[in-house]
Amino acid sequence: MPGQKINSTQVRLYMNLRKEGYTQQIASAKSGFCERSARNIEKREYSVAPSTEKGSTRVDPFAEVWQQELVPMLEKEPRLQAKTLLEVLQKKYSGKFPDKSLRTLTKAGEKMESSIWPG
Repeated sequence: MPGQKINSTQVRLYMNLRKEGYTQQIASAKSGFCERSARNIEKREYSVAPSTEKGSTRVDPFAEVWQQELVPMLEKEPRLQAKTLLEVLQKKYSGKFPDKSLRTLTKAGEKMESSIWPG
């Protein structure tokens, strides 16, 4: 499209299509830019910059209690829900784990111990 910048996703798609054997014309059309831009990308040996996306920047509030508190509870009763675990933590550590951290607990469980987490 005229006047639109070509993003790294489009360039990656274009390069992959070219590797698969598509012509410049077809690969550029599938990638969403003109054939002239495709020639420029190949002529300049365009390389995609590494991703600047970072992982989570927040500290996991459940990391310090996961091994000592939650894993033993889940080993005894693997069907415990995240809501129940959060309620237990709220009673034991009043004020430290607000209700809004339920989703965080669920996600932390899925990441940290998928083998024992009920899902």
